[in-house]
Formats: sequence, structure tokens, C-alpha cells
Amino acid sequence: MTVLTVPSARRMTLDQIDGVRARFEATLRVAPGEDFYRVFVISSADVPDLVNEIYRLRARFQMLEAACRAGLGAAVEEDSLYPWALESPWWYVTDELPPPPSGHYLAEVMPADVWRGEPL
Repeated sequence: MTVLTVPSARRMTLDQIDGVRARFEATLRVAPGEDFYRVFVISSADVPDLVNEIYRLRARFQMLEAACRAGLGAAVEEDSLYPWALESPWWYVTDELPPPPSGHYLAEVMPADVWRGEPL
């Protein structure tokens, strides 16, 4: 699994994201003409921040996914309760995670039908 890292990515606040959305929606309300291009340029200036936020969130998702897989691996090795059993708290994790890559320890140990999540 490749983990994306963005060295200088700062987290966008909800207010900043709302501002981005408002600037984009302003482009939809302006009739084509001189003002349209001004509003479009202002809105397009948000693209680099949005791309950085996507990379940051994707990297965070990948770290959480790796942590969940490590926890599942420990639960399987402990062998006290099958982590894919309905009464196991790990069932919620397997229900949301996509199948592990081929060759991964959990792909060999756990049945394929317990992985119900979709990859990003």
C-alpha cells in the first residue's frame, strides 16, 4: 500500500470549505461576461487548497486503514474470537474496509465475503 504524504498540507477548516463552496456557487449564478471571468478566476484559486485537502484526507484514510488491518491481524493471531463473527466488535471494521491486497496476511486468513467496503 502506498501512503500519500503532503509535507506542507494544512488542514482546511469547515469555514474555509464553506467559503470555497460559496465562491464556486457564485460562478454558477453569474451570467457569462466580464464579471463571470473575474468570479471564475477567484473560484479557481481554491483548487490547490482543495487538492492538498484531498491528499491529506486520503493519507489519513490510508493510515486508519493500516491501523485497522493491524488490529484485525492481532485479533486473528489471538484467536479468541473470529473477528468476522457478528458478535465481534471487529465486524464493524471488516464491514467498512475494502478487501486487503492479495498476498496480505488477512487476505489468506479471513474469508473474502467479510470485506464489504469499497476502495477509494
